[in-house]
Amino acid sequence: KDAARIKSHVPTLEKIDSEKIVIMTHQGRPDRSDFISTKTHAKQLEGLVGEEVEHIGSTNPSTVASRVKSSENKYIMIENTRMFEDEMRDYKNSQQAAKSEMVSVISECLDRYINDAFSVSHRNHASIIGFPCVVNSNFGSLFKKETSEIKSISDSETLYCIGGSKINDKITYLYELLNNCQASKVLVSGLVANVLLSEFTNFTNCNYSIPSEVLRKIEVGKLENLIEKNKIVLPIDLAAEGNEERKECSLEEFQEDTEAFDIGKKTIDKYKQIVKESSSVVCIGPSGIYEREIFSVGTRNILQAVSEHDSGLIAGGDTISASNKLNVDGFTYVSNGGGATLAYLSKGTLPAIQSIKF
Repeated sequence: KDAARIKSHVPTLEKIDSEKIVIMTHQGRPDRSDFISTKTHAKQLEGLVGEEVEHIGSTNPSTVASRVKSSENKYIMIENTRMFEDEMRDYKNSQQAAKSEMVSVISECLDRYINDAFSVSHRNHASIIGFPCVVNSNFGSLFKKETSEIKSISDSETLYCIGGSKINDKITYLYELLNNCQASKVLVSGLVANVLLSEFTNFTNCNYSIPSEVLRKIEVGKLENLIEKNKIVLPIDLAAEGNEERKECSLEEFQEDTEAFDIGKKTIDKYKQIVKESSSVVCIGPSGIYEREIFSVGTRNILQAVSEHDSGLIAGGDTISASNKLNVDGFTYVSNGGGATLAYLSKGTLPAIQSIKF
């Protein structure tokens, strides 16, 4: 629906001096409604580059390689990489990914590999970490800009506002950011807040718990200690729905059968003040169900506070969509990758960077 991400990669494509450019990208995740073919993406790209973009719909690596070799078009886009059988296997390292049929076969028709996909470079996927082992590789202009801008804004005193879903990644990264002294404080909202409230307070509204995948990566005692020390700041009130209207309640007043859709006004005011007093701020994930007007209050207010900051960054597709829908702009920088930004800042590197260094 929104070609902004596709458009952001056009400068990189225009800088590549090659008679033939093979474009790999993904859309959505398996078992989700947005897990679709990239045929539409190829059509959108045609309008941006002014040339035909041939789409190869096969997910058979041999067929893809053959079609690439025989094509007379400059631009060729292959099918959604996550539809390839090899793409999302549990690779332990780049060398293992390089041995996959997807990489070993398709790489035979490539002279160079350029990674311009910062937003997915925290994943150990074949298309991200495999090709650099067997093809001369480098980063695209958008990737370089992303890492440079993100580095310039963040330091050990940076405040993080983390909301939305994708709790596995976000809880792990916020823990690592604070445990490694890469953040001053983290304000949480959305599903992330619901999980932590359910786990560490008397809030009995929801039966969320920290996923086992996360528990293997963190120490729960340390996470609880970070909450006790106010390094992780939890909401003090939330908003639910009552008679099709917004109803705000303290945590103690919340009914067990009531669902929280947003943070409340007291939390909003508290978070806005903390944002105002911070040296720099990174915001990833909406604070509530912003698609519904009555529950967009938290997201709008937090985004506005970040946009008014001298050093405020937002990151991730959901955050960008929220800022567009709510007409909030003026941020110091807008990054395409939410999870990648958190991974990069918490670890100082990414699997994609490590694979190209290999």
